Order: sequence, then C-alpha cells, then structure tokens
Amino acid sequence: MKLDQLEKISSSGESPQEHTNIWEQHALHMQQRYLATGLPNFAIETKLAFQKKAFDTHLNRESQLRKAYEDTANLPLDCIRKGVTSTWNTVLVTTQFSEHSMWELSSTQLWRYFSGGISWNLPQWVPRGILRIETMSSSSRIFFDFGARIFSTRHVSLPSTCSTHSFFTHAKCHETGADVTFGIAFLAGGFVEVHFPAEVIVKPDSGCNVDTIVETVVGLTGLYVGPVA
Repeated sequence: MKLDQLEKISSSGESPQEHTNIWEQHALHMQQRYLATGLPNFAIETKLAFQKKAFDTHLNRESQLRKAYEDTANLPLDCIRKGVTSTWNTVLVTTQFSEHSMWELSSTQLWRYFSGGISWNLPQWVPRGILRIETMSSSSRIFFDFGARIFSTRHVSLPSTCSTHSFFTHAKCHETGADVTFGIAFLAGGFVEVHFPAEVIVKPDSGCNVDTIVETVVGLTGLYVGPVA
C-alpha cells in the first residue's frame, strides 16, 4: 500500500446489518469448530458469550470514535490531545512535551478477516492490538503490537493537538523487516483512529485467507488506556 493510496482512505462506519452479519457468521463458524472438537454445549456457550461481549465492546468503541470525530471538529485548533503533558525542565529552562502512553486497538472488521484463524484456539483470544507512543520534546517513536507482529517507527515529530486529519508515516515490521505506511488521527477524549494495512496484521495466522485483503486498509479504533509508568 503506497502513501498516496492510504491517504485516500477515510473513516466510514459499517451499517448495523453489516455488524450483525459479521457476528452471526463468526458465531456460526466457531460453533461448528467447537462441536467438531467434542466440546460440551456449556463450554461452547461460555466461549461464545465471552466473544460476544468482546465484539459488542469493540462495536461500542466504534460508536464512540464517530462521536470523537464530531467533538474534535468543534474543538479549538490549539486543543492539546490526550497523552501529551507539558513538563518544566529546570536545567534547560525550557518547556518540553513528554509522553509515554498506551492505547488499545480494535476493529469489528478484524473479526471478519480472522475468520478461520487458528488464533481463536488461544484462551480468551480476540482480535486486538496495542499502540504505544514514547515522546521526549519533539521526538517521538510509535510502537504497535499485534501479537505475532510488532512494528516501530523511527523518530518522528507528532502533532500535539487534536485533529480530524491523519498524520502519515512508516513503521518497520521486526519479524519481516518490511516497511508499512499507516495513518493516525488524534481525536477528542483520547481516542485515536489508525489506518493500517490489514494483510500484515492477519497474515501471520496460517488459518486465515489473506488473498481478499491484500490491498485492504483497516480502520482501528484506539481507546486511551493511560500513561505508562
């Protein structure tokens, strides 16, 4: 995925019917898989109840993300985003921005892309990721952890204010050495939206078919977890 292609991606929510279809197809597939392994009904029901709760949580975060876009559009242009703190350096007598914060990433679309995946065999596994940003003054590094794949950027200069516009840069996969282009928008309430190539997230799972998502960019909702101590 080239930078100019990624920049054309915009945030767009799926319809309620699409979300219903994603869950129903997932639940049916998992029920058949569990039955084939001989799991008792109560165990199947427990696993699906946990997964449904997680899916609904991810879906609710996407609703919150849409609200965050609306709120961001009404903020002053100089509104400092969540995760950025201003600290006073008594030695240099300068104001510096420092940040070491974390977000949990999720997307209901990933539930569709991971259909058939062996990752579902792991205890209480659901599709998600972690975003961590470490900043000193104007120099930042961004880290992504999707379980089987981890990514990091070089030092970049990130915006310290909220905006509906995405900041685009590159990250390197530490398993394959490949560079990927992604976008990140810092929104009101500490939310972020990350546009990331879906294939590189899903491909490590040998049970998934990635042929249909080779050029797909998935929108990930980032819920602010808080500062890293």
